[in-house]
Formats: sequence, structure tokens, C-alpha cells
Amino acid sequence: AGHNAVNELIPHLPSTHRILLIDALAYSSWPIASLRAAVVLVSYDHSDSEMIIATWLIAGWEKRVTQPLTKEAIFPAGSIHQVIAPNKVVELRESSVVLEHPFEGSTEVPFFVSASSPNAHPLGNVGGNADGKKAIVATGASQGIPMRPVAGSSEAEYQAALVKYQEDFARSKKVLIVGGGAVGLGLLGGFLTLITPSQKPLTHHQELREQHPDQEITIVHAKSHVLDPTADVPRTDAGHHSYSSPPTPLKLSKTIESQLAALHINLILSDRVSIPSAGSVSDPSAWDGSVGAQSGIKTVKLDSGKVVQADFVFISTGNRPNVSLVQNADPKALSSGLIAVDEYLRVIMLCFVFVHSSILMQIVSTNPKSVLTSNYYAAGDAASAPGWKTSQGAQAEGAGAAAKYVVRVSTW
Repeated sequence: AGHNAVNELIPHLPSTHRILLIDALAYSSWPIASLRAAVVLVSYDHSDSEMIIATWLIAGWEKRVTQPLTKEAIFPAGSIHQVIAPNKVVELRESSVVLEHPFEGSTEVPFFVSASSPNAHPLGNVGGNADGKKAIVATGASQGIPMRPVAGSSEAEYQAALVKYQEDFARSKKVLIVGGGAVGLGLLGGFLTLITPSQKPLTHHQELREQHPDQEITIVHAKSHVLDPTADVPRTDAGHHSYSSPPTPLKLSKTIESQLAALHINLILSDRVSIPSAGSVSDPSAWDGSVGAQSGIKTVKLDSGKVVQADFVFISTGNRPNVSLVQNADPKALSSGLIAVDEYLRVIMLCFVFVHSSILMQIVSTNPKSVLTSNYYAAGDAASAPGWKTSQGAQAEGAGAAAKYVVRVSTW
């Protein structure tokens, strides 16, 4: 969302305004492609036209899902805009943010800098009208390896982690995929299109599965079908919208299930894996809740009482929105664990009022004491805007927040 906001701002923002893109990592990564990078190990030198469909399955995918986050990579040559990375925002203030490390001589970065300020940009009054001081919060959501890097890791460390993931996955004998949604099926799809240097790439998943007949794969999914063909029931206890996952076509789910059966993939529906808390498991034969390669074959318990054996566990049961910055600034700016925004993606405050002895209603409040009241937008996985919490949704929201800001600037 943040990157798309920047892309939308670059051609439309007045020359009096400067964009500061702040990111905790020195590189960006592509979570969707990381699923492929987690299982693709080797390449095949091909020339036969019938194998064109496999041309993108090549070695080094771990190097193809990241990009250094630099000014040259994001902005046009000679731009006044800046990339501040790696650096982390540690506090949100009304008209500034506080960084972990200094930028241009200070850890506090104001939204508006006058021409007379010691920190003024050489080009003059960068920031324009003081009323235009705004920030877009696009902090996304947290996921584990392989989808996203570990916080604070370098690009090389993330790539090395993906290679290790590839090797561990290839060596495993009993793979457990927790969650049969798009992410879990995406990782499985990457494995089923795996090719080896001693063989031609195979065009059918059935043939590919036969190359790994000893690897047992089990998917455990809480829904009655893979993906999510049943829409979540909308919340009716709040005056502000909250996110719910849009449904997928039932026909698609059933088609995928028939393909999984043909590939001898074990599919357990309407059940959940019991994930133990850290330090709660003493039995060495039982799964302790860790992900990735295990120290041997472990017994994994399901809520139904069933058990599954696994020496490799992949958990794909959702993201954790990164909202701590906003929560620390004003807890009332959260709605159902997400940053509360209005129809213009502006961060808003919420308060609760009793309309009846047993009815609690959530309403919008314009708290003048909140540092977030007037200067912040939010977009992407961390924001409460309705719609899909997917790459497409984040792209649309990032561009939307930027467009709304540009309109605001152009009306002065």
C-alpha cells in the first residue's frame, strides 16, 4: 500500500511537496512470489517450445523476490523525494514522526518545514502549505518465513533463509500445511511444479507428484471447503465497518479438492490444528508449535481429537496487522484490531456509547486532543477499510489514499 501510494503521488504532487518513504528494512519483498521461492530449488536448461510454461521456474528465485529500497529504485533521477531506510518510526506525533535513527540531523521528522528552518531543503519551502502536512500509515501485517522477512534481517539473510526453507522442504517426508486458503495452496502449488535438472519439466501435476511418491502431504482447513466459499457474517454490533473475508466460488473450491485427491494429498476439512503455546510441550514426540523443519516426526493434535504426523509444518492461517504505532498514539483509533478509517481513508477516533442497557454502539469521535485526528491516513492490511486484505486491495487503498491527498492539496 505504501509503495503504491508513492507511485500515485510522484506524478501528481506539486513541486512544493516532498515525499519521505520510511521503511524498517533496507529492501522490499514480494510475499506472493516468496511462496515460489520457498520451494523452487533447481533449474533446467530448455529449448523445446512445449516447455515454455516452465520458463519462470528457474533457480535463484530467492534472489527474485527482493529489491533494494533506495531512492534510485523508487524515485526519478534528480528527485527531491527521499527514501529513509532502513529506519523505523517509533512514535507518531500530531505534526511529525519520531525515528529510531536520525535523518537530516534529527530523529524527529516534521511534516512541514518552512524555508527559514535550519532543516529546510535546499530547494526552499518543501512541504508547501502547512495545512498539507499529512502522513500515510501503511505498516501492513506480520507473517512468518517464507512470506515475509524476519524483522531487522538483511536482504542476504532473508535470501539465505529462503534457501534453507527450500532445502528443508525438499528433505521432509511428512508435510503439514495448516490452512487451505490461498497461501497454503500457493505453497503446495509451488512444490507440485518443482522440476529437477536431470528431467524434463513435466506439464501435469499428476506426473510431478509421482516424482515424490514418498512425501506425504496433509492440509488441515477449518472451513468446509478449501479457500473460503462461505462469506463471513458481517458484524452488527458496531457503527463502524470491520473487515470480513470475501467468499470465493464454491465451484473453484470443489475443483481444487478433486485435483488434490488425484494427487494423493490428504485433505482434512472442518477441523483445526491445536497450536500449543511456547514451552507447554514436554513430550519430545509431540509438536511444540514451531514452524518449518522439525527435529523428527512429530504428532500434531487436531481439535477433533485426530492426530497428524509431520516433520515439516507450514502455518498459513492469516496475518497479524501491525497497528502498534497507532495504538500507542491513541487506542481509540482502532476498530476490531485495525486502524479505524473513514470513507476517505483518514484515521478516525472511535468511542462507545450505551444506547440501551444491553446495547453498546461504536460511533465516530473527532477528539481534538488526539494526535491522529487530522493529519493521518491509513491503507493496506492494517486499515479497517472494507474489502479484500490482499495485494490487490493494498494496491488500491494505497493509490486511493494518495489520490485523496492530491485532491486536498489541489483545492488550496
